[in-house]
Amino acid sequence: MHCQAQRPLLPGDSGERSFKTMSYRVLAVTMMLIAFSVGRAGAAAAEGETLAGACTACHGSQGQSTGAVPSLAGLDKPMFIARMQAFRDGAGTIMNRIAPAYDDAQITALADYFAATDSAAEEHRRAP
Repeated sequence: MHCQAQRPLLPGDSGERSFKTMSYRVLAVTMMLIAFSVGRAGAAAAEGETLAGACTACHGSQGQSTGAVPSLAGLDKPMFIARMQAFRDGAGTIMNRIAPAYDDAQITALADYFAATDSAAEEHRRAP
């Protein structure tokens, strides 16, 4: 019987080693995408918190107003976005002069932040 030595499979060759190499590459790319997504979500949350600092003078610490100005804490995200877009388009009181400074991504970051913040007392939870 003639014994022929088999050469090792190289990347790109068909066979088991090629399948394992491809599996490891897919796993590595998937892990990087997950890490990027988690990092981006954390960055968006930090951006919302940073942007919200400008709101505290009127809407209270962490968006929890204790006066006549509406609280933002705990507001529904779609409602917050709709109101900010309406203000940006000219509706409302002083907010129609403030909201045009925010782009859609910043408004969404603010909406995420305030939706995740504990809501204030019910009597102060009104739409901005």
